[in-house]
Amino acid sequence: MAIIIGNGGHARALAHRYFPGENVRMLGPNEEIPIEGDLIIGMGDVKTRRVIFRLLESRIAYNQQIMAGVLIGPHVHLGKNILINTGAQIDHDCVIGDHCSIAPGAILCGGVTLGEGCFIGAGAIIVENVTLEPNTFIPAGSLVVKQDDIRMPQRVVQNG
Repeated sequence: MAIIIGNGGHARALAHRYFPGENVRMLGPNEEIPIEGDLIIGMGDVKTRRVIFRLLESRIAYNQQIMAGVLIGPHVHLGKNILINTGAQIDHDCVIGDHCSIAPGAILCGGVTLGEGCFIGAGAIIVENVTLEPNTFIPAGSLVVKQDDIRMPQRVVQNG
């Protein structure tokens, strides 16, 4: 039986993706982790994933979680304990560091490098050959054209 640490949305998505129709145990925040068995990290938060992975690395299964509809180009290096969420696109020659999380619909153009522990928000776009320092947080919908040039979407809201 699969044991997923977490019982929220990402845990349910993992159960659906990797164990359809199987019996899966999802652990809530106050439940003890069983002494035996392979574990799957079912939380999307970068810091939480990293702490759990470092504590239980020898027991972690599926340490590269690639969700439905993800496209990964040639010559891409994927680190440990990564999450590439639904519909994300990783183009050629990218390097995804350990403990990174890439949210749904994010796009990394060719030659992008993510340092350890980066979070790329939903729908964010990182243009080619950008390198991000470890633990960089890119908000949803952002356009990253250089390491220090993150452009946020602008939206005009009109009332009535």
